[in-house]
Amino acid sequence: MITLLLQDPDKKFLEKTRRYLENQGNFSVSAVLSVPDALTLLDTRKFDVIVSGQPEGIELLKALKERNIAVPFIFFSASAGEKSVIEALNLGADYFLLKGNDPVTESAHLPKLIGQVVSQSKAKQAPATIQDNNPAPVLKVSKEGILISANPAAAPLLDKWGVSIGHAMFDLAKGTVSEVIFNDTLLRTEMEPGEKSYLFTFSPIQNEQYRTANGHDTPEKKKTTELANANAVLKEEIAQRRLAEATTRKTLSLLNAALESTADGILVVDREGKITSYNRKYVNMWKIPDSVLGSKKRSNLVDYIQKELKDPGGFITRLDELSEHPERESYDMLELNDGRVVERYSKPQKIGNTVVGRVWNFRDVTDRRQAEENLLASLRDKEVMLREIHHRVKNNLQIVSGLLDMTRKRAQDPATTSILMDMMMKIDTMAQIHTRLYESKQFNKIDMNIQMRDQISSLSNIYSNKDCEISTAIKSSSIYLTGDQAIPCARMMNEVLTNAYKHAFRGRDRGIIEISAKAEDGHMYITIRDDGVGTSSDLDTVHGNSLGFKLIRALLQYQLKGSFTVNNNNGTEVFVKFPIQPVSI
Repeated sequence: MITLLLQDPDKKFLEKTRRYLENQGNFSVSAVLSVPDALTLLDTRKFDVIVSGQPEGIELLKALKERNIAVPFIFFSASAGEKSVIEALNLGADYFLLKGNDPVTESAHLPKLIGQVVSQSKAKQAPATIQDNNPAPVLKVSKEGILISANPAAAPLLDKWGVSIGHAMFDLAKGTVSEVIFNDTLLRTEMEPGEKSYLFTFSPIQNEQYRTANGHDTPEKKKTTELANANAVLKEEIAQRRLAEATTRKTLSLLNAALESTADGILVVDREGKITSYNRKYVNMWKIPDSVLGSKKRSNLVDYIQKELKDPGGFITRLDELSEHPERESYDMLELNDGRVVERYSKPQKIGNTVVGRVWNFRDVTDRRQAEENLLASLRDKEVMLREIHHRVKNNLQIVSGLLDMTRKRAQDPATTSILMDMMMKIDTMAQIHTRLYESKQFNKIDMNIQMRDQISSLSNIYSNKDCEISTAIKSSSIYLTGDQAIPCARMMNEVLTNAYKHAFRGRDRGIIEISAKAEDGHMYITIRDDGVGTSSDLDTVHGNSLGFKLIRALLQYQLKGSFTVNNNNGTEVFVKFPIQPVSI
């Protein structure tokens, strides 16, 4: 009779399962609703197996672990992919069973599974039982050489040797071993797990009735001894094999739970392409019939998959390449006939440095691909719209500049003409920036080297005259600014250059304007120098009231967050410094 503790908060499920198991005739079932009730029973009774599951099975496993209670455990789960399955196996559950809506169907699997679990539990305890019932003498000796224990069959040997529990069998310090160990037939010596002690197994004790008159063993005795020895060894090997099989089953169960918990489709094949493992996500993703996977043949699976693809030829070519180079990793995208897009990644499966197979990972990225295409389409629409906006702003600024030019030509007052000309140049400078923006592939990236050269060209065309020849020299590489910085920077340079063209070379027949610009340590440095008449020695650039200096200070202080200085050095030198905003790529 197998004693079973069944715990579940579902009273209806609990009662149906209990009745089903007890009707099998070989189960004694104690059914409880809560974990505390289960622990109370465990304090007073021993059970062969415990059956519990979601939602309280994890709590019960933890409690068993804390109390050091070792009882075979079967865990009920709503799904093989649940994280609770992995947690339960890690906490010591021996098996898990899927829990559906029909308790009778689920219970039908329980008797066989319980029988397996109980058998394996007894197999784990088999070594001690085998030693006790073993006809061959077995001695357990500590690493220090002290006799710890012996089975009943070893008693005559111990009497013969005059050795009892707690005595030394050999002396490791002196490197000597008691001769008594070798005076009788020693079958085998083995180290127990953990390397804590040795097990010495001797031939079974000889019975005097099998000896001849001269003291030699009869043929019957020899045969009996050989059979007894073989039987003892066989029993131990069976016990060890059962334990290994139980450990393997538990490991495979844990690996299967981990495989099913992933969101991707997984396929594992060996070096010959034979299917060794896969998860349910992979089957559902490709809608593969059971007959195809059941054959385990690569050719059947490949024939089915390529019928689902838009480019079966490329699919086969990639497989052939990986067959020739099994150590390579692979990544590609597969387009299916039904419109889906699957991301495929594979990696060689290795044991040490030896490739033994390949793991394929499949992910349905149809929604992500569609989202990316929608985003790109939206970005293209916005790019066209921004380009059109900059184009229209430039056109409007040029219209305003044209109106001002028409007014300038009709004006008779030189002062008015000069003011209108200044306004035109300011507007043209902003129009140039917008021209750069709509002509550029990147709307937030302006090459200030080109902008400076265009400004010099425009100013030279307007302010050059027959009386004074003004030449310019520009020393600058490509320096990119954002639109937010390019406009105030260009306007600031327009003010400085206009002032140089208009006032620096009065009474001179020639002059030179030098411009240098560089980007360094996250800042932009601009120097504009002329060899003209210079400025007044008492010029106050910080508090000066002229419109030009007010505008330069405002542009640098409030928009560019920079500063400037004006020096008299055989002419006028304006030095500007401001931090550069990062330009997006």
